[in-house]
Amino acid sequence: MKTTAGIFAFFFGLCLTAQTPDSISVRQVSPVKYANRPIQKVDRIAVPVDSQVGLYGDYTVTGYSILSTKTPGSEELNMLIGTIVKFQATSITGTAIDPLTFEIYQVERQRRDDYIYRVFGREIKAPEPNLPESFNVHKTDNENCYGIVEIGNGEIAVPYRGVLLYLKHN
Repeated sequence: MKTTAGIFAFFFGLCLTAQTPDSISVRQVSPVKYANRPIQKVDRIAVPVDSQVGLYGDYTVTGYSILSTKTPGSEELNMLIGTIVKFQATSITGTAIDPLTFEIYQVERQRRDDYIYRVFGREIKAPEPNLPESFNVHKTDNENCYGIVEIGNGEIAVPYRGVLLYLKHN
């Protein structure tokens, strides 16, 4: 009995020391059914924090998708297009948008409809936003900015006041 408890304690300690504090988890997904809606079962993979640095910089707002009933007016949204937004490690700022402060704590691979459901609380019907079928989401601790979508080719998407803003790296 003491031998079994000792072995268990050894492996438990080994698991605790094997985790690296300077990493962010990336999740690989596989679908699971829950409450008549597919959600994702996840496996975590450690990714160095430095891998996000390529996302930071100046971006131009290229468009938006309205995904909520509570959004700014179309005039205000149209004024956002073409403005410069600075994406830094802990904030997104710009002259035409309200600043968002956050801390990225995890990177997760998600499907488009799962992301929209988590951020905007609804399933996609039509029209679908201009996003790939699956992508990396840099999850934040800010409740107004669930996660920043890494679309690829220097493009990202950010939830902002009921819309999904599309940004292109300058």
